[in-house]
Amino acid sequence: MQYFIYLFFLLSIYFIYIVPFWFLYQYSSLLALFLNYIAKYRKKIIIKNLQNSFPEKSEKEIKSIVFKVYKNLADVVVESFKGFTLSANQVKKRFIIKNP
Repeated sequence: MQYFIYLFFLLSIYFIYIVPFWFLYQYSSLLALFLNYIAKYRKKIIIKNLQNSFPEKSEKEIKSIVFKVYKNLADVVVESFKGFTLSANQVKKRFIIKNP
């Protein structure tokens, strides 16, 4: 079973390697929808924290912020995996390191 998980991971990395960033961000949007509506990953905790942080916000505004939280999480996950496949030149082009 671990071998299949390893193969899935390698295939996922290869898939991320060959697709451009614009496609990954489309995939990221789908991942955010999955996390928000199907997996409901830590949704109760996110909503509670947002309600505690922004008591003046309505329920509709909180739901809007919740989706943005999931979108950001999905973007970070996809960008992290894409980072494994970037060349040194691509990293220099995309990242600015201040005060190393």
